[in-house]
Amino acid sequence: MSATEPLPAKSTRAVWIALFGVSVLKLAWAATSAGSVDAVLFFNFARALEEHGLCGVYALDPKYNHTPLTGVFVRTLLRVAGGEFMVFSFLLRLAASVADVVVVAALLQWREKLPPVPTWGLVLLAASPVSLMVSGFHGNVDPLLVALLFLAAVAGAQERPALAGLLYGLSCQVKIVPLAFAPVFFFFWLARGRAWRFAWPAALTLLAGSALPLLEAPGPYLRNVFAYGSSWGVWGVPYLLKLTGWEAVQKIDFHGLGAEQRAIAQGLKCALLGSIALIGWVRRGTAARELPATLGMAWVAFFIFAPGVGVQYLTWFAPFVLLWCARRYALLTAGATVFLAVFYHTTAEGRFPWFLAVPRGPETPLWSAVGLPVWLLFVGLGLGALWAVRPGWRQWHSRCSVGSDGLAKSTVG
Repeated sequence: MSATEPLPAKSTRAVWIALFGVSVLKLAWAATSAGSVDAVLFFNFARALEEHGLCGVYALDPKYNHTPLTGVFVRTLLRVAGGEFMVFSFLLRLAASVADVVVVAALLQWREKLPPVPTWGLVLLAASPVSLMVSGFHGNVDPLLVALLFLAAVAGAQERPALAGLLYGLSCQVKIVPLAFAPVFFFFWLARGRAWRFAWPAALTLLAGSALPLLEAPGPYLRNVFAYGSSWGVWGVPYLLKLTGWEAVQKIDFHGLGAEQRAIAQGLKCALLGSIALIGWVRRGTAARELPATLGMAWVAFFIFAPGVGVQYLTWFAPFVLLWCARRYALLTAGATVFLAVFYHTTAEGRFPWFLAVPRGPETPLWSAVGLPVWLLFVGLGLGALWAVRPGWRQWHSRCSVGSDGLAKSTVG
């Protein structure tokens, strides 16, 4: 089947059935559980925002690292919930579940504008156990980020720079992490002579969303939000360094790290940004439909060099890596599923179905060790992509296509 042909009705039904079934499970789980510690933190942040206002919370709490739009969002949820935690937690996960539906629906709606994906890959995305655990149980805004960033990529694939810029700016207002992918978008539009038409709506959206804290609490806002690097010591290079027993890198936290930890984290951030910029530059001239796949490659680089992660971050790459290569997406989904299941089960004290998951410390070595193979999988996929294009890395246009047998096959164009 060619990429421009519509999915057979039977295949489309299978995707929608999978999406409907998992969405029902998400909502049922959200209605009968409290979620992870993140849901509790967001509830407390929302109450603090009600009492002190947005800029006041940035100044009072160095651990409040969320963007203004997210602050407005959770404060609104608190008011709708009437101050009741269980209602608030349900609404937070309802929004995440709706975002997941938007991603799958967008992929089906504009499939002819995107790289080909086998039906089983679409079904896996719709029924992803990672998505089930994060959107149905965890409680955070990460799926909203994914939906907006994916829609920005779809707008790019349709060569609509202003819309892409607006959606990209909004994704950065959910969490700041999409800023790392600015080079991918910029070089993509620069190669088409329309960088300015993308840049101005993106910049205006970013400035509009950040205007108030930049005027009233610039120091705390920039420090809390833009300098955030997630939890040190549980992922990737920091975890491997921690295993060495080096005393200076033993602290596990995202706040109050030592000088050595901060220096290493900054080095990793530079490597992360540099690798993403390189990917964006090398693939700037690919077909417009390849933009989401380029972002999939960039996400792999992101997770290789990330100085820390939250488990819910493992939803970020899903639709992008799927459009790069369905087999790679399946491997990462399998690894992430095991990692998240171990994390939630241990932090929920071994009680299933999980009601409340709060990390308490003693279980951290176990789920950190389980996360190591997932990080190594990212490293392996990154090295594999480099190896595949070693004869001519300047034409890094590698992706997976769908053969006549329905299986994803690696190609270099």
